[in-house]
Amino acid sequence: MTTTPKDADDTVLKDFAPVLDAELDSINDARARQSATAAHVGATVGETPYQRAQRMQLAGLAFSGGGIRSATFNLGIIQALCTRGCIGRFDYLSTVSGGGYIGSWLSALIHARAKVTRTAAELQDELGTHGGDGKPVEDRSIGFLRAYSNYLTPRLGLLSTDTLAGVSAYLRNLILVQTTIIALLVLLLMLPRWLYAVFWSGLGGFDSINLGGVSARTFALGATAMWSLSVLGIAANMHGKAPRLIRGAGFVWTAILIPGVIGALLWSHALMANTGVWTDHGPSPAPLNWVQWLAIFGAVANGMSALGFRHDVPTRILHALVMVVCGAIGGAVGGAGFELLQQGMLAYGGSIDDASARWLALSIGPIAVLQCMSFGVVFYLGLLGRLLDHETHEWWARYGAYILGLSVGIGAVFAISVYGPVLVEHGRAWVVYGGGPLWLLTSAWGLYKGASAGSKGETATWTERALSIAPYVFIFGLTVALSWATYAFTQASMPAAGDTPARAAPYAHQHCEENLPACQPGTDSHADKRCEKRATPCLAETLERVSHIMGSSDANPVMLLLLSGSAALWLALAWRVDINLFSFHNFYRNRLTRCYLGGARMDAQPPRRPHPFTGFDADDDLSLHALADVDGDGRVCRPFHLLNTALNMSTGNELAWQQRKAGSFFFSPLHCGYALPATAEHRHLAGGFAPTAHYMWTAQALAAREARAAAAQSSAPATPEGNKAAPVNGGAMLGSVMAVSGAAASPNWGFHTAPGVAFVLTMFNIRLGRWCPNPGHPHMPKRPSPLMGGWQLLNELFGATSASAKYVYLSDGGHFDNLGVYELVRRRVSTIVVCDCGQDANMQFDDLADTIRKCYTDFGVDIDIDVEALTGVGDADALKLSKLHCAKGKVHFPPLADGTPAFSGELWLVKPGLSAAICATAPDLRNYALANPEFPQQSTADQWFDEAQFESYRKLGYLVGMSVFENFDKNLP
Repeated sequence: MTTTPKDADDTVLKDFAPVLDAELDSINDARARQSATAAHVGATVGETPYQRAQRMQLAGLAFSGGGIRSATFNLGIIQALCTRGCIGRFDYLSTVSGGGYIGSWLSALIHARAKVTRTAAELQDELGTHGGDGKPVEDRSIGFLRAYSNYLTPRLGLLSTDTLAGVSAYLRNLILVQTTIIALLVLLLMLPRWLYAVFWSGLGGFDSINLGGVSARTFALGATAMWSLSVLGIAANMHGKAPRLIRGAGFVWTAILIPGVIGALLWSHALMANTGVWTDHGPSPAPLNWVQWLAIFGAVANGMSALGFRHDVPTRILHALVMVVCGAIGGAVGGAGFELLQQGMLAYGGSIDDASARWLALSIGPIAVLQCMSFGVVFYLGLLGRLLDHETHEWWARYGAYILGLSVGIGAVFAISVYGPVLVEHGRAWVVYGGGPLWLLTSAWGLYKGASAGSKGETATWTERALSIAPYVFIFGLTVALSWATYAFTQASMPAAGDTPARAAPYAHQHCEENLPACQPGTDSHADKRCEKRATPCLAETLERVSHIMGSSDANPVMLLLLSGSAALWLALAWRVDINLFSFHNFYRNRLTRCYLGGARMDAQPPRRPHPFTGFDADDDLSLHALADVDGDGRVCRPFHLLNTALNMSTGNELAWQQRKAGSFFFSPLHCGYALPATAEHRHLAGGFAPTAHYMWTAQALAAREARAAAAQSSAPATPEGNKAAPVNGGAMLGSVMAVSGAAASPNWGFHTAPGVAFVLTMFNIRLGRWCPNPGHPHMPKRPSPLMGGWQLLNELFGATSASAKYVYLSDGGHFDNLGVYELVRRRVSTIVVCDCGQDANMQFDDLADTIRKCYTDFGVDIDIDVEALTGVGDADALKLSKLHCAKGKVHFPPLADGTPAFSGELWLVKPGLSAAICATAPDLRNYALANPEFPQQSTADQWFDEAQFESYRKLGYLVGMSVFENFDKNLP
């Protein structure tokens, strides 16, 4: 019986060496208990874990990803290894995705049935094929896998309870997640309208601020003050001796960018106020003419750029004169831009009313101001040329990138919030009959392709290129629809909301040719055509009507309700809707656990007792650390199981990982964690490893643990209720880890991650991945899920995961290494047998090539292997046949700095394929291949196997295994 972990043992290791040392101790004990003749290979004095691993001549078996296709094929491989008497020869079992299904089944089966030594060797007779040799029937656990091969919905039919339960669970989670995201989007879209109310009509019945009476010069002075703060921030940040806090990105945001944006907002109002649109006394005097702007810009630019010079005094004086001239020219360019912008606003202001002008100054105006400033800076830096060092130029380039990002992001939100309703109202017929259906079709296609296996290739297919556009079409349509919906709600909630304000009526009549004063059809064909347009208001009239409704003081209570309501709803759902529990991960996990871990309990004690209503048995799952010798009773699971997942890192400062966007995160019976390799920029290993028994505790176990700790602190005995609340199984659960390792459909999925696709998949809750505590964080949380998951949901939504947060996003191990070889190479395993079951109809060996690159880049390990014999040839029936089923290669391990010498190991690459010999002896497989030409490389998206499909892959794996392992080296330790 497992024991509850002690707080004193909650040690997170930062180095992989002690992790490997603990694994080798477990493997050494397992070897000794499996065979009395096995030599004890303990650590010697001064020997490093890597030297010990090399001396032990480790053997590893790897099952690759590939969904249920991989699981079923590798079931046959396991049976072949049992028949050949080889299954007990492996020290490690490394699994990925679908390979993890069957690998977890094998580990759970060993745990459930072994009485003394928890080794796979005990099961060889039980798992061998049935028929003959005194074994007339197959093992019941295999029959259970066959019965549940359609593991997601075992009972067939669209109206079966399994299918309807899946639909019900998906819709429930979808509604909650979409409500959370929509509440946030509504909050963002309401912020510009809140700013408008603050500036112009006051809030909640308070007196109007009446900015219409503020002069253009007052706005200009406010803008100058904010820009002065921004300039001071730039000077402080660019100074080489400034404290690190001032030189960081956080300081740039708070002290430079935010004041600059506020200054642009005020300057936009200054320019619009100068047009006299919203004042009764006509246009104000120009806030600054272009000559004054030239002088100010030149002085500011010269002051900032002077920080980049490190020359003697005479040279600096000469350079100062050059900067004055360049600053004057750059200022002239910027001033000319402002002059043109002001003239444009003046011309546009003559064709719109005051409300529309105010919306323009709030939404598009600030972005135009920022771009005018950028043009002035561009010309100034270009004229200075070599006088500024490269670091100064790089600083301005990064500053320009932030300004551009703010212009696109904030500008898009403001523009859609203000003009989205105008677009829908003006072109309602087109939206209903054209744009709307097209948007729905494009979004549905993008969702289908984004979640399918068709976009998982190494090369950029036309599908992936098109997918880069489709998500943004969905995002644009969704935000426009929400903007219009909030406007329509506001309009419907206002008294007489549908009436056009009195001031707009004569104005629209005067300036809209379509709105004729009278229509008399039949008198003039030309007039008739003009009168037909009367039903569709012109754009200017629509803009005015929408602007007046959104900016009316009567709209403030509705606006406040939408703003505060969406904020409250977002906070409540982000707190209560668990980011992991209400994803698709939980549905996926429960069904995998029922199939594979439930199957492992056949003929084991205690027997399965599924719930009569749900069909699930909570005891099917077990803690991952139960597979290790944590009880002190000498029972050790062999082979030592490694379940591989992908640590998603879509964002971060490490350039070496910007293509991978993921790292290797493994779960084992002893430790869970990751070690990112040292790079040229960061010459240290980043990461950490938490004890599995103490990692990802359930809420119930954590509560019981905290209660015991509180009782111990108060010197009071723990209550019986607290003791009962402590479950036998604590820490990471095998079922959950198995599901994470197979979380193929995820918004963030390694090098495939794209922000647009991530947004769509998150919006529709296609989320099989899991947020887990980060062992590499200085303060790793104890809870298995974030208490407030709103921030993590945003990271999923925008494809912005990293390895520096308290919780990291884990997905399918195939998003980093689909073969499961990477972690075996890290451990310097001498003999590696890998079953490559990834979908590879054209035999391009993408997964192998990717693993070879990463092993050399991260570990300096060269892998030489000739795969030509595995490629297909045709026969008379046009079947794709393989010459061989296994290719053997060499793994060249380099010497290490700790004195570990170089050596060469073996790599056996097993690939599913039909051969002439198999077709000759297995007519059922030949028949299935003729009826299904893609066999045995059918789509990974097919997770609903029937009996014929299951048996064909299982038997193929068995026959391939019997051929490959006929002469396998049985002298392995």
